Amino acid sequence: MVRSRGSCLQAEGFPGPERAERGSLSSITVGAFLLRLSRSHGLFFLLFLIPLGLTIACQTVSVPGRTVNFAKRTWDIVESAEPIGPGPNRFSSENVSVDSRGFLVLETRRVGAGSTSASLFLSTSLGYGRYAIEIEPMDGGLDDRTVFGFYTWDVDTAYANREIDIELSRWGMADRPLLTFSVQPTVAMPEREAIFDLDPSAPMLLSFDWRPSELGFISLVAGRESRWTFPGAQSRAVGDPPFLVPPRGNERVGLNLWLYEGVAPGRYDRVVVRDFSFTPFEP
Repeated sequence: MVRSRGSCLQAEGFPGPERAERGSLSSITVGAFLLRLSRSHGLFFLLFLIPLGLTIACQTVSVPGRTVNFAKRTWDIVESAEPIGPGPNRFSSENVSVDSRGFLVLETRRVGAGSTSASLFLSTSLGYGRYAIEIEPMDGGLDDRTVFGFYTWDVDTAYANREIDIELSRWGMADRPLLTFSVQPTVAMPEREAIFDLDPSAPMLLSFDWRPSELGFISLVAGRESRWTFPGAQSRAVGDPPFLVPPRGNERVGLNLWLYEGVAPGRYDRVVVRDFSFTPFEP
């Protein structure tokens, strides 16, 4: 599935092209940054910057953003006043919270005439190991246009941004299985993804084991286990340099809840993540 590209006014690391233009870490759009400068330093200061070469169009700027503590780790929340990838969607920190049990809560919401979604990234890169999350039962499942993502993402575009995905979505099709495991890129390469159905009304354990030469995906839901190992016999190396499993880099693990194609759903959703864990593998 191809996702639409975000606006030219992007915060640093916000979205890359293709399937999963996810967001950056602790960044906001240029417009919001300039507005903050004008409020804190005055309009004269802002006017002084422009002759010095601050180009607004397509400029990238980073400023400190909101963080949240979950699973004994610090996560950076994505904030975007304008629609960005994936989707495109507008992402709001108001849609990310930790409840009284210490569980992470992600929501999609109607705001005025539009919608907002949720996205965050772990503040550090972890590399090879076992990544796992536990998800609370979802009453009524997910709307057909809602996407929940558990994935790795590197702002460096090499190796398809080192993107490894576990996604829960029907991608707008009511009869499509809910669970997708994938290793990007997948366009015109169906051997780089696997699709399974699962029961979202039961607790879910989703994980992937990332090794230099192999990825192993697992879902365990209501006693039913689904597994997929990549690469398989039909897998093709892609990219320049060609690769099957992406090597580790500066990727970070992300969690998001967003709307496919940015279209308002029939029902807004709430996903509760009980825990995240990481177990490093020996070199």
